[in-house]
Amino acid sequence: MKTIKTLLILLLATGIAIQAGKAQDPEKYEVSIPLSNPGEPGVLECHLLSGSITVTGYDGEIVMIEASAKTRKVEEEDDEEEEGDMEPKPGTEGLRKISSTGSFNLSAEENDNRVEISSSSWKQGINLAIRVPVNFSLEIGTTNNGDIAVENIHGNHEIRNINGSITLERISGSVLANTVNDDIIVKFETVEEGTPMSFSSLTPAAPV
Repeated sequence: MKTIKTLLILLLATGIAIQAGKAQDPEKYEVSIPLSNPGEPGVLECHLLSGSITVTGYDGEIVMIEASAKTRKVEEEDDEEEEGDMEPKPGTEGLRKISSTGSFNLSAEENDNRVEISSSSWKQGINLAIRVPVNFSLEIGTTNNGDIAVENIHGNHEIRNINGSITLERISGSVLANTVNDDIIVKFETVEEGTPMSFSSLTPAAPV
């Protein structure tokens, strides 16, 4: 029997429209969230325990979320290895790519142009692709198994990662970006004098 992955959306705001993913792709879901004050600046708050976050600014007035279960690689013994076979290449023994199993959950709430997205899933990683109006501020972060990428956003941004990279392109406004075990790449579209900035990473710099 085919297992159907489920996405739990908590409807905490009036008028949130949900459009489920196509039946043939049960691990992908789409959610459209209208804003209380279309055309005005907003804030996106999003925090994951496991997974990646991609945020793209566009000329629109709603927040669109695409969520998909994160696939992963696991290492397991190869019980079918026959005697006399060639030795596998170092580092590839028993690696198998598997589909994600088990359901994941996601909550989304909108209040006065502030959109809050979160997930309590820790066994199942989630990849989020989010489209927001261009004039949006970001408060986003992830902990494990994922990177953060942001493009074409104008606002005040606080972005944190632990075990992944942060890449920001075509952005403007203030930026506080922090990661522990990877790189930070920032490409500004405009920078105003006196705008607060902070970038920190514990990743050693590459030798010159």
